Amino acid sequence: MNIQKEPLSIQQQHYFREKLEKLRREVLEEARRILETIRQETQEQDPDNKAARETQWITECSLLNHEQATLHALDAALERIQNGVYGLCEDTDIPIPLDRLKASPTAVLSIQAQNKLEQNHPFRLHPPL
Repeated sequence: MNIQKEPLSIQQQHYFREKLEKLRREVLEEARRILETIRQETQEQDPDNKAARETQWITECSLLNHEQATLHALDAALERIQNGVYGLCEDTDIPIPLDRLKASPTAVLSIQAQNKLEQNHPFRLHPPL
């Protein structure tokens, strides 16, 4: 079986690199916004609002964790482009369809491999995006 090591053309790699970098900038901006909100909330001293502040802080921290996971997935995808393996299923080394990559640019598995994984490990958490 002939395994294609670079499933995407140079133009396609450029398209996905730009898309991933744009998403990365958006995630970083959102993370900055969340951090600023957390900073402002920790400075608030109103004791009557303590429970609401703590609840909001927990929510913001959860959102920040999500943004960090998304950033990690985006960085990993950019690294795969750099290494010439972006768009290859990590399980089968078969190219992931372009429609799947467009819908989920951090995808590392083909739909078949993803379905197989979910059947074998139904409670496994998947990276965002």
